Amino acid sequence: MLACVGERLDRITLVNIVTVSMYAFSVLGTFPLFFLMDEYRVESGVVEQARIFLVFVCSFLNIAFFLCGVFIVRRWGRLEPKVMRSVDIALLSYRQDIVVKFFFVFVCYVLYVYLRRVDDFSGFSDFP
Repeated sequence: MLACVGERLDRITLVNIVTVSMYAFSVLGTFPLFFLMDEYRVESGVVEQARIFLVFVCSFLNIAFFLCGVFIVRRWGRLEPKVMRSVDIALLSYRQDIVVKFFFVFVCYVLYVYLRRVDDFSGFSDFP
């Protein structure tokens, strides 16, 4: 389907990243549900395989509609994907480098303060 919209899998583009992510998270994520391999979901009542199969089909349709939209925008809008080469990437200036490092430290600090204020961080409670 990617070839129909002029994309190749050996290039990193926004359309490839979005398509592969949609496939990985929405399509592949339904297999454990369909085969009842996720104990938590089974206990919470997600056991109706016909409905899970419908979600699977809708996930494929979602990807197909996304790629149709890309095709239409490229045909009617006459937009071509911009190929970015590594030689086109400029190094950051000293000032830009300082700003990036400052924001990184700031984000890490905000995350640290947030995690200290949260009593039970549920992101870690699912792992043994």
